[in-house]
Amino acid sequence: MLSTLLHTTDLKTEFENPHGVQIVSVTSCDAIYIALLNIWITENYQSIEQVVVYFEGVKIVAIYKDIFEKGTLWKCIYGLENGNYLLGSGYSSLNWGAKLALFKEDKLLTSRTFDKGYSTEITKIESANGDAILINGNWYQCVPAGGHDDFYPERWKTKITKEGQDFLDAENPALKQSYFSASILDSNFGNFYVLESHGISKYSVKGERIWNQGLGHFGLEGLMPLNKIAPYYKTQNGITVTDGVWFSGIDYTYADRAVEDPLFGRVTASGTILSFTQILYDFPEVYKIHAIVSGTDSNCLLIGETLRIGEGTGLFLLHVHFSSGIFSADIQYLNFNIDDLQLSISDIPSFQEYYLDIKGVYPQSFKLEDLNEIIIFGNVNHGHNRDNGMVWSVKIDLGLK
Repeated sequence: MLSTLLHTTDLKTEFENPHGVQIVSVTSCDAIYIALLNIWITENYQSIEQVVVYFEGVKIVAIYKDIFEKGTLWKCIYGLENGNYLLGSGYSSLNWGAKLALFKEDKLLTSRTFDKGYSTEITKIESANGDAILINGNWYQCVPAGGHDDFYPERWKTKITKEGQDFLDAENPALKQSYFSASILDSNFGNFYVLESHGISKYSVKGERIWNQGLGHFGLEGLMPLNKIAPYYKTQNGITVTDGVWFSGIDYTYADRAVEDPLFGRVTASGTILSFTQILYDFPEVYKIHAIVSGTDSNCLLIGETLRIGEGTGLFLLHVHFSSGIFSADIQYLNFNIDDLQLSISDIPSFQEYYLDIKGVYPQSFKLEDLNEIIIFGNVNHGHNRDNGMVWSVKIDLGLK
């Protein structure tokens, strides 16, 4: 039985008389969460001050304000050891590109500019296996269109290593486990699974692709993009082993100007796709899956958003369990109260015209049997009251211990 307790922190109350506090980006490092915030002094866009905040759970333990760089607006953050962190910026005309900067607390240690093309920006910084760091971004392709020009984003990705205080381009091998941002080890021979542009791939320890499985029809794989994978555990001869991965994503196949559907299922170690999306049919308000926490033998927890069009959004926790050939599901909803930004726990969904922008979901453990807390960062919009930065702590007991 799913049992939860909830605590909410409104970041606006943590600063002195701000017009608003918006979460831009969040990262985690060990048991610390690091958030890049926009502090709106007034509603004027030029009144934004950017700060970096360190959290232990939902408690603020440090605030660093001296991260200003002339002509630079930071867009993403990545936590390192020893109080260091990386910031990535949008395009800066002063820098002729996007800046990647290494800070220790509020002291700039070093920086580097990337110019991949017109209006280069850094959108995400993430870890690869090993010591590598992946820098993700866009540049914009100009397409003349009669009386005006259209600009379309082109993705770029660079892998770097950090030696001392210098950023060095890492080798770009044909394929290596350390090159991928999200990889899950298989129990056999050091093979691993990764998310790629059109589905899930399995690679050997040498970086040779064993198989690739996309969920869309041939030529239309982009209609069913995947965004999360998690190890699928099973017990074999008394030992817990990995047999492929759980996956979640989005299905645009039948969207047709309406809201897309969520995807949920698994891919076996041999590459067989098993869709469990039918489990979600009993919960039509389930909209997006933001995290999967794996348990043993077809046991997992889904954490994500609910939506009812025109009425608002909320959060959900869905415990999925497989026993005797039958799936069972236990769900709890985190709904907004009618008169404030607080969430309350319920067995049924309700909506009060609040809309979420989730920035990060961080289970305290990625092993379901050890899970007891989930930290969620996000912004809440309600009418003209926009971008309210919130942090939620969800205490959870699945009764698995």
